[in-house]
Amino acid sequence: MLNAPIITQIIVAYRNNVVSKSLILKFKYADRLELTTIFSTLLSPAFNQHCKPDTLVIPIPLHPARYRKRMFN
Repeated sequence: MLNAPIITQIIVAYRNNVVSKSLILKFKYADRLELTTIFSTLLSPAFNQHCKPDTLVIPIPLHPARYRKRMFN
């Protein structure tokens, strides 16, 4: 078994509030993939500010059953 990587930093790009929660839920559960533009616009400044060229960013994978239901990670 592989050892889990050590997480050294977590960066939050926007506040968890009613608006952000609503957008995330629509994106995740209502197939509102057009919201990717909004999320990339919100995430880009934080990414550019905090990530160096050698930064490794990895997604946290979904459980296989959720992936089959949602069809994207």
